[in-house]
Amino acid sequence: VIADRDSVLRMAGGLRLRDYDAAVVTWATTRTALLPWLARIPVRVGQSRRNYSQLFTHKVPVVSELGDTTTHWSAVLLNYAKALDCETSDERPLFPIAEDEIAGADAMLAAAGAGESFALLHATCSWSTKRPVWPLDGWLAGARALQDRFGISVLTCGSPADARIARELANELGSPTIAGLTTL
Repeated sequence: VIADRDSVLRMAGGLRLRDYDAAVVTWATTRTALLPWLARIPVRVGQSRRNYSQLFTHKVPVVSELGDTTTHWSAVLLNYAKALDCETSDERPLFPIAEDEIAGADAMLAAAGAGESFALLHATCSWSTKRPVWPLDGWLAGARALQDRFGISVLTCGSPADARIARELANELGSPTIAGLTTL
């Protein structure tokens, strides 16, 4: 991981000294497209259809921009690996979970009062630095729509920092929360 904390030219010079063979920029800006180009990295993979795309040697179409609403984002990102001829035949994500972790999750859900079927809502917005929590009314409307549509309770979750809004939502919905109780 290289922190972007300097001028473009100094950053590019530092990258050039590292003598990279390839750079993959999965979500580019003009600056992040310029860096590998200025560093003279020979293979540069990035998004197509941008003003700066000519800086990339391998251009990857982001299918959601072309109207695709069904391809999972992980599959979209694998197209960057495919542009480098990386082997991607098994595209299924794998999250191995140990038996004791399953038992722990079952116990936590039972203690929280979660039913057999529920929707899990992580009601925070990590994208926003100016307003890290979206208004409660919007989350409530979405959660109630899930309850109405599927006839299930909405269980709120999140980190310890998310617990306040998760509890508020849970109280309004009359459903449990597991915010702050999980490790992932």
